[in-house]
Amino acid sequence: MEQCWQLDPKLRPTFPQLLVNLKAMSEDEYLPQSTNSFLDHKGIWKKEIQLTLERLKKAERDISHREQDLRERELKLKERERSLGHQFNVVNLEDYDVNTWRDVDVYQWVMQLRTSGHTADLAQYAELFLSHHITGRRLLRMTERDLKEMGIQSVGHVMDFQAEIDLLRTHNFRLLNFPPLIKQEEQSPSKKELETVSLVLIFGHHLRKGATSEETKWKMYLDMDVEGEEDRSVVTLVKEVAFTCRVPAYGTFKLTHPPYIMTTWCHGVVDEMTIECVITYEPTVYKPRSTRFLYQVDSENPASNQKSVQLKLNRLTSQSVTDSLNESVASSVTMPMSPPPAPSLPSHAASGLPHNPSFPSLPNAWTKTFFPVDLPQNRAQ
Repeated sequence: MEQCWQLDPKLRPTFPQLLVNLKAMSEDEYLPQSTNSFLDHKGIWKKEIQLTLERLKKAERDISHREQDLRERELKLKERERSLGHQFNVVNLEDYDVNTWRDVDVYQWVMQLRTSGHTADLAQYAELFLSHHITGRRLLRMTERDLKEMGIQSVGHVMDFQAEIDLLRTHNFRLLNFPPLIKQEEQSPSKKELETVSLVLIFGHHLRKGATSEETKWKMYLDMDVEGEEDRSVVTLVKEVAFTCRVPAYGTFKLTHPPYIMTTWCHGVVDEMTIECVITYEPTVYKPRSTRFLYQVDSENPASNQKSVQLKLNRLTSQSVTDSLNESVASSVTMPMSPPPAPSLPSHAASGLPHNPSFPSLPNAWTKTFFPVDLPQNRAQ
């Protein structure tokens, strides 16, 4: 064959020489064995392709499970981080009913008065409030006489305390009687939307014409592509491809691994012969579970048809568990009923007022700035 394609016609073999070579090839007993090596290796290659596809699917499932474990660990770490924050960070007392404050919360409130210029010198009495066990409920009932009996002798300091306590009463009255709407945390896009893949299915048939329509051979095939510039393997999303021909009754041909092409030829083509093509997807595809397409075989020309499918992938099979963890974290963090207790310190009974992170602070109130406050040594232990 190579000699026949020589550019110089004189170098090409003559027709008698070709006949001699063809006759020698027909009489060679070993020639069929060497030429049939492709057919012998075809089965081996098919098994290798199937094993490779199974490994890819298993690797994809392992990655999906690993991703799920990492998400759950991340949520647990966030929950732990917020829990530790409640233990060691200063509580925003403005978000809670003053009647639920403990004596250490009142101590924190007095210490935070030093952030304002005209009340900066009141922080020196924080130990005094703590030693007299002044809770939030008692603080709201304190009068000028109580402040003096507690040991505050400065008239100016007593006046400042009275003004701050009156402001605190107004703040707490507004919080109890006009509670604002609670802002719900918006869900992340990964919870609202599933991963979407635009898949293009290409249905077609190979045709080998015969003398008559009964002698014409055909076989179906399926090819796939991804729309856009996405770079991903779509083979792992398909579980099974089935071609069914009912008229004539050739039956169903099922393919579980690529290439998705019928292994045997079918004889005979009739008018308006329709092939039902059903593609079943792997469990990683949330919706749709399968795709059905009717393909009409043309007895004159091999052709192909396309169909676009939007696949929604759900690689986290236990998303409900993750959602429940999110809800538990949100409920334990964003809706406390009273200020969280400090380590090893008892907490008083809480009222039914929820934590309102959206509550607007009063103008020029003590609630504008919060900073870490160290408890006295005897109360921190």
